[in-house]
Amino acid sequence: MLKQVIYLFMYNFLRNKILDMNLLIEEICLKMESNNPKVRSLLVSWLEILDLIPNVNILQCVPMLLPQLIIYVSDNDPEEKPKAKTEKQLEELLNEFKNLGDRREAEMDQQILQTLVKFYKRSAFNKCSECRKVSLEWTQSFLELLKIDITKGSKVSSGIKKLINSY
Repeated sequence: MLKQVIYLFMYNFLRNKILDMNLLIEEICLKMESNNPKVRSLLVSWLEILDLIPNVNILQCVPMLLPQLIIYVSDNDPEEKPKAKTEKQLEELLNEFKNLGDRREAEMDQQILQTLVKFYKRSAFNKCSECRKVSLEWTQSFLELLKIDITKGSKVSSGIKKLINSY
């Protein structure tokens, strides 16, 4: 399974002489639907490693990653390793967004909020209370981050301003 991701990534690199990190992260996202805790843990480790590589912006992929990461954290599997690693990764991603400050794009913020709202609605439909709880916690943290940006005078889209002002 993961071998296929690497083979595809390397094949594209050899053919095009370009490392397409988006392709790699998209493939990882597709594989994240696994129910196997070891596979989940491995995939989160890959994200941690990719996040450490300079000039690799995994933040742009957060809207794709977020639903699966929330599911991982919400999972009540007795093997807690993927859950703990994922909680750490989610926290790290949020800290990276905080550190970006003015360099963060309003479009990305909006995509993340839309992803969180869609995920919350879907998890409510599926009756996954832990998923709803985790998605609300992440939404609250992200909105607090945006509120700080607004008070500093950073660029934030008008739609997000309205949302935050109602918060």
